[in-house]
Amino acid sequence: MIYLPTIAAGILSLLVTTLHLDSITAEAVDFGKINKVKLYSDRAEVYREFKTTVSDSTTQITIGPIPEKLIPNSFRILPSDSESVRISNFQLERVFQSTFISQPIQNQNELVKEIQNKLNELKDNLSVYDDQIRFIENIQQPKTIPQKNMGPDFWNSALSFKANRGKSTRELRRNLNIKIKGTQDRLKNEKDKLKKMMADSKKGHYLATMNITSSGSNEINLNIVYQIRNAGWRPAYHLNASTNNKKITLSYFGEIDQNTGEDWENISLELSTGQPSRGTQPPKLFPWVVNFSKPIPVTQRLRSAPMKSMAMDESAGFSDMAAETKVVQAGTSYTFQIPKKQTITAGTRKFRALITEEMFESALTYTVIPKLSKRVFLNAKLKNTSDFQLLPGQSGIYLDGSFVGKHWMKDTSPGQELELGVGADDSIRVERKLIKKEEGGEGFFGQNERARYTFEIQIENFKKQSIKLKLKDQLPLPRHEDIKIKKIKIEPQADDTDKQNFLTWNLELSPGEKKTITLDFQVEYPKGKIITGL
Repeated sequence: MIYLPTIAAGILSLLVTTLHLDSITAEAVDFGKINKVKLYSDRAEVYREFKTTVSDSTTQITIGPIPEKLIPNSFRILPSDSESVRISNFQLERVFQSTFISQPIQNQNELVKEIQNKLNELKDNLSVYDDQIRFIENIQQPKTIPQKNMGPDFWNSALSFKANRGKSTRELRRNLNIKIKGTQDRLKNEKDKLKKMMADSKKGHYLATMNITSSGSNEINLNIVYQIRNAGWRPAYHLNASTNNKKITLSYFGEIDQNTGEDWENISLELSTGQPSRGTQPPKLFPWVVNFSKPIPVTQRLRSAPMKSMAMDESAGFSDMAAETKVVQAGTSYTFQIPKKQTITAGTRKFRALITEEMFESALTYTVIPKLSKRVFLNAKLKNTSDFQLLPGQSGIYLDGSFVGKHWMKDTSPGQELELGVGADDSIRVERKLIKKEEGGEGFFGQNERARYTFEIQIENFKKQSIKLKLKDQLPLPRHEDIKIKKIKIEPQADDTDKQNFLTWNLELSPGEKKTITLDFQVEYPKGKIITGL
């Protein structure tokens, strides 16, 4: 195995130089097919298998082109037979050209030309129809035929030809215009895609030149591994909650962006939770200095504030990742080995590879706060009974097969519980009404004024199964000792009342059942005072 950055400079020199194409003396040979790609959050590690024939002496070969987005110090060469093969005098050269050498860009450019030629052909046909229509419209009485020979039959035939042929030609022209519009739209989309691919790439690439020494004259296998930028993956989920069997089906995807300049065709795909950009060393601890404060100039305070903000954003952007499909743990990270071969072309965004699909038992609880909303929201509480870490990521939420919204999945370890909001359920109706309002009356002993309110909350279950529902409301919270809140009637009694006077009822409703909650209370305060908040 050759690790380029660690070989002595006299034996293996890694030279990353900028050259013109004319300065390369050795012709580059294609360096094999990509057979595996390992994706990280910010890069891809590409594995190629390369075969070449060498003599029993030293053979020099140049391989490439290697995409310009290569991370140079990641390039490795791994001979399959390290005992009989030796690689030395390695040189990595950066080359610029007058044209893009990236095969995906070339393919996209050919596609744009093909669509442009088709559009030109359609426009030529449109010109033919325009000429035909003008000819039909300009048909006049022939001067060579005497007027007396132009009877009704002649004119009927001429008018019929003009009408029918003109109608059919105009219809063909309309259909052709529709095709032209569709082709123009497609051409614009493909041009925009080509422009994006060219903007993210440069007219350059790398070539690797090396000396190969073998103990005999034979064909050898080389495994080439390198890392490349403009690729990465992130977790994404679909959650489908069923109110019938109270289960949640979780589909876990790796969402992939790939714009490396290479097409990955029929490759083995691995998704790693490792993050190489984080570094390998712990932070350095500096002395904690305590001193008397000094006035800080305003200009210095203005300069230092954004720096603190950026540092906070950077640390908040990292999250620990771990877990799924066939899972291999290596060091501090996990690798998901996707079971099926994948094809991901350059320029692809949001390609989703299925990592796993799990079904969880869930406790479904409905929550409603009728003072704020009549909508009843369904919450699902589940336990991660899988062997896999659920990583932070965006999730689409489906309730009984219908899309209800999005949710941000939290990092959830195996065995850990997770609560999800899975949308509103319109088959449960809630209505809150003010039944009575009395203001200005006297309180006890005639020294206070009072205001009395009576609310009635009705809940009705139109579902075909029983439900558990958590209903929340509140009583006024006094901020002065002279303001008193008196409960006249709360029926049924709330299951919980906290220090902020929030009331919670835990209810169970059978199919078709209707329940009523009465909330009757009185606010007393000293005469002559004006009370706010009611």
